Amino acid sequence: MSRWLEAILPEPINLLGQRLNPFSLGHCILLNRLDNPFYVGGETNLQDVLQGVFICSQTFDEAWTALADKNLDERIIKWQAQLGRIDIQEATSVFSAYLRNGSFSPDLSDESESKRQPGTPFLLRLKLILQSKLGYTEKEALEKPFGAVLHEVLGLAELRGDVKVMNADELEMHEEHKKLRAEFAASDLVVEHPEN
Repeated sequence: MSRWLEAILPEPINLLGQRLNPFSLGHCILLNRLDNPFYVGGETNLQDVLQGVFICSQTFDEAWTALADKNLDERIIKWQAQLGRIDIQEATSVFSAYLRNGSFSPDLSDESESKRQPGTPFLLRLKLILQSKLGYTEKEALEKPFGAVLHEVLGLAELRGDVKVMNADELEMHEEHKKLRAEFAASDLVVEHPEN
């Protein structure tokens, strides 16, 4: 659960005077398209770090537009000049950690038993159900009142036959049983067992 939360709400990272956005699929595509060795592998240099930070400090759309800018080289040179002396080892280390942490994926089990507990965090499963089965956008799913989420997801599960949500009669009977158990527990009734 904590690794999933770190993936969707990562610690903010500032590098080379830029605030890096959470590492995204769009960043992967752009770094791959540009053969950036931080993503595709190989020896890295200062220009690779600058390119990576430039891309990852923007959204996909912003970075894609900026990469087509005819003044891009001038912007990069001006940015680099403003930075002054750069500790390339430190920048490489921070950017590598940013990519590694932003690319974390859960370990998979080869266990196929249908009764095993899911490894995907409960909150993520709820979000996925809202989006894939109930047609919510990500924004709608994240802003839905939690109680309403539980009612809708469990209602869907009941329609599929996966669970049984208690109806009004069952709830009333359940409350009566709870009341009787409480009364019995509070009574001084002692049951004597016959001697053997």
